[in-house]
Amino acid sequence: MSSKASTLAKDIRGGATGGGVSGEYSLSGFQPNAIVQLVSEAFSEEILCTEMIRCTFVVGGGKKVRAHFHPDVGVALSRALTEQGFSEDRGASCALDSQGTFKFQHNTDTDLKTITVFPRVQVVETKVSDRPALWEVDEMDVLATDPALLCAKCSMLSFITLVVEMCPTFTQRYVKKTSKQPP
Repeated sequence: MSSKASTLAKDIRGGATGGGVSGEYSLSGFQPNAIVQLVSEAFSEEILCTEMIRCTFVVGGGKKVRAHFHPDVGVALSRALTEQGFSEDRGASCALDSQGTFKFQHNTDTDLKTITVFPRVQVVETKVSDRPALWEVDEMDVLATDPALLCAKCSMLSFITLVVEMCPTFTQRYVKKTSKQPP
């Protein structure tokens, strides 16, 4: 069918690095039959990841972007998700309780219509020893003192690991801030 759908499904499932990653994906130029293929390839099995993820699909918008999207993309995505056993939940969030749900949103600030999918995931804990080495021992002093050089010299997998460890999402920062107990 559509190699575009297969490529996007592979990106959603984590590509070559393994493990899914939250992201925003545009369905501009997708036909409804390609949406069915995308959903079956991306969400038919649990996604291995280190934390709950969400996939936000842009399915339409205002008059500036309306021409880029097939008029039935949103309906086709909702129908395909329902056929895969997902349910619509307008209160869904990026929490493990929301696995297997999706919600439609219209962001009036950006004038985009999106469907956010909270796929079924299998959260795997990674041990420090399981992670690849970020640098060679002889370069450790130089790289440890210069974060920009570390980012420039490490592999893509190491870079993604660094970003996940060193750059918490807004939700992670908020949860950490609100979970502190008063003295």
